[in-house]
Amino acid sequence: MAKTQLSITDSILDRQGGIKARTVTIKRSVIEGFPGPENRGVMINTYNIELVNNCFPLRGLFVTDNVYGSVFNNPIIKHNTFDASSHFQHPFFETTNSKKSLNILLTDNYWNNLGDKSINGFVKDSRNDMTLTARFITEPMLTQPHPDTPSC
Repeated sequence: MAKTQLSITDSILDRQGGIKARTVTIKRSVIEGFPGPENRGVMINTYNIELVNNCFPLRGLFVTDNVYGSVFNNPIIKHNTFDASSHFQHPFFETTNSKKSLNILLTDNYWNNLGDKSINGFVKDSRNDMTLTARFITEPMLTQPHPDTPSC
């Protein structure tokens, strides 16, 4: 059985592994994972997620929204820095529930100055999988890392 709530603050997550909880909160942390084509890094399966002021120096995060047979419930994903220059096989975020039509906000994050179209490869949604209806909205984006985010 998964934990009901998990909170991580001011930490370094640097191993491949999974986090499964109904509510996951990660703040002011560095989430590294390991590079490589088979690495999904830190996998988070959740219903409620709050990712604020985190640094992702590698494509070491994989978040999916279907572990509880439902979808993200008002996710808070803001002021993070994503190293979108790393090109690994898996996306940062994925929606796998084809019945979900509500768009998921990934606004106010720093993507190393990539445009919205370039970020398509870093998320899996209706733009690159026709069986899905939900879309991740990434604009507006931060033009520099948020000052409260740890350095990558």
